[in-house]
Amino acid sequence: MNNSFCVKDVDGGVAIVKYQGSLAGDGDVVIPSQIDGKNVVAIAGNAFNRSDQLKSVVIPDGVKTIEDGNDLEGAFGQCRYLERVVLPSTLEVIGDQAFSDCASLKDVVIPERVRRIGKYAFAWCASFTADALPESVREIEEGAFSYCNALSRLVLPKGIVEIAQSAFDNCGLIEVDPNNENYCSEDGVLFNKSKTRLLHFPVNSAFDEYIVPSTVEEICEGAFSDASTSSNLRSVVIPEGVKIIGMNAFFMCWLKKLVIPKSVEEIGDEAFEEGPETVYVYPDSYAEEWANNNLADFVVIGYDPDEDEDEDEEEEEE
Repeated sequence: MNNSFCVKDVDGGVAIVKYQGSLAGDGDVVIPSQIDGKNVVAIAGNAFNRSDQLKSVVIPDGVKTIEDGNDLEGAFGQCRYLERVVLPSTLEVIGDQAFSDCASLKDVVIPERVRRIGKYAFAWCASFTADALPESVREIEEGAFSYCNALSRLVLPKGIVEIAQSAFDNCGLIEVDPNNENYCSEDGVLFNKSKTRLLHFPVNSAFDEYIVPSTVEEICEGAFSDASTSSNLRSVVIPEGVKIIGMNAFFMCWLKKLVIPKSVEEIGDEAFEEGPETVYVYPDSYAEEWANNNLADFVVIGYDPDEDEDEDEEEEEE
């Protein structure tokens, strides 16, 4: 009997539910491939969560799933001194919040069988770096790599089918295999294949002014968030034809000004929170109505407040 691990029965073997051993000393844990004669096939959603002394962990071959966690209670979530993880070659799923807020984590290689990277799986892993994801990856879910500040460049494989909005908030250049049928990139900016949706603009871009392609109809949730924090970006030109600006699209994107075209029909919550110095809207547009209800300060293009004062004075004289 292994008293260091609390387990539960699952299909094919057992899942590690909680680590109960001592982390005194070097803080290293090697998970056995079998416990009480049963194969270890999964790591439960909060098995090692908030293990402050954990520094490295080796997960054995045979484990296929790191299960989903909840509200940052992932399997290894908030293990802030965890530096090294050895993932097994058999791993297929890295679940929600699996390594979220592991600020020291940098030495990890995602295996070739992984097909899904869950919500916020590596979010706030400030030291995490990787050059490319394996060919097996099909899904990258919401916030999966958000705020991985050291992730300056990542190449996505041709087989990816779904990338959720905000998957790469506050990350660097994203490049896509040109044979991917669903997504593409240009200058590190991530789009869907037809370039109608702009999903991510890199925080380390070389642009001081970026002109959104004329094909774009939607600037997705978080697309430009923090985009000017470590770059020279000061201007974004949004073309007529853009219909949707998603939630937090320009959050903390410190542009000098931003003009919202007449074509915009939907703007998400906090789209410009702590963002552009001045937001310009056209009169009688959806953007003007939205700004009236959501922004403390904005400018209506072509509107001169002095003209209203002159008209009022003329009416009083009559």
